[in-house]
Amino acid sequence: KRLVIIYLSDHGEKPGWTRLEEKIDYQMFRIPCLIYFSPDIRNSNIYSILKENSKKYWSNDLLFELTYNLLGIHNENILDSSKDISSPNYSLTINDFSLVSGKYLVKDDPYNVKQ
Repeated sequence: KRLVIIYLSDHGEKPGWTRLEEKIDYQMFRIPCLIYFSPDIRNSNIYSILKENSKKYWSNDLLFELTYNLLGIHNENILDSSKDISSPNYSLTINDFSLVSGKYLVKDDPYNVKQ
């Protein structure tokens, strides 16, 4: 039986802080994302590509593209494979991500670890 389970939060937290737009810390933008694959999928091309791309920047805003590919649904009219982290065409970098309607740039995050 093929099984994929995706867990992710819609936002992160910084203990002791509330989510007020005037008081933001970049740690609040970091969210966990866990994907479990049943053993039969772990030998698939999608699994290999996700593992290869696992150190790249990604946002939960892109869950739509990932989910469609995991379900085997391919529609070029509504999906952009350059935004699908399970695609070999995934091309987004740290420079492509911003937060709070562009107010914060991910590349300015002081917690970023150089890749």
